[in-house]
Amino acid sequence: MQYKSVKRTGFTLIELLVVIAIIAILAAILFPVFARARASARRTSSLSNLKQIGLAVAQYLQDNDGRYPASVTERQGDNPTTAEGAAVWSIRAKLQPYVKSHQLFKDPSAPAWPANAGTATGIFYPSDYGFHNNDGKFASGHAWYKTPDYATSDKRTFGFNDDTTESAIEKSAEFIIAADAARPGDPNNPSRGGLYPQYGGNITSNPSDGQFPFVGGVTYAPTQAAPSIRHLGGTNFLFADGHAKWLKLEKTWTSVTDNYWRYDRP
Repeated sequence: MQYKSVKRTGFTLIELLVVIAIIAILAAILFPVFARARASARRTSSLSNLKQIGLAVAQYLQDNDGRYPASVTERQGDNPTTAEGAAVWSIRAKLQPYVKSHQLFKDPSAPAWPANAGTATGIFYPSDYGFHNNDGKFASGHAWYKTPDYATSDKRTFGFNDDTTESAIEKSAEFIIAADAARPGDPNNPSRGGLYPQYGGNITSNPSDGQFPFVGGVTYAPTQAAPSIRHLGGTNFLFADGHAKWLKLEKTWTSVTDNYWRYDRP
């Protein structure tokens, strides 16, 4: 009596479970790698934006006798109600003839701008990058900058305004002029172009919010733009010599006299 052998054509349940388990393990290993690769690509794109903005700043300086703009945000113009009025105060508007791109001021890792951005009811010139402006000369300036002895105070060397010239910056590769920026109290509301770090004490991580680690000194206004940690635990910075670099925020500050936020650093 002859028997025909039966050829098996499928997997057993155990074999299928083993294959599924292997795929799950590989996915658990590879997905974080892919996510980090995407985050790294966004960081690189943001750095490229800042480098191009740096080139525009250099051209602006050439056309303005090496002098930085007095203001960077339309807020300093007492909230003008027209785009033309806001442009007088906005650094983004001042740089537009050189960059010829609105998208250059959009960070791929930042939230989408609200629908009213670019209008009188929103922000005429939104930006995901803030410029390190010292607005102590303005009536609407931040309280820390505005002191009776501003003209002789060390506070005048934090940030730039129209008193600041290229020649005044002794270490241009170590003076921050722009960085990733957002508002601590409302990350979905973009900056108008300002960047106002805390002053006083060392910069240390603040576990209460995990995003804006400037602590000490005056109380920070959550409605104003500050350095934002949105790229792999760090921030992209633009320096006065035109180079852009990713850094941990705490690396920019050692002490009141030794930091990347003042242009007379010894």
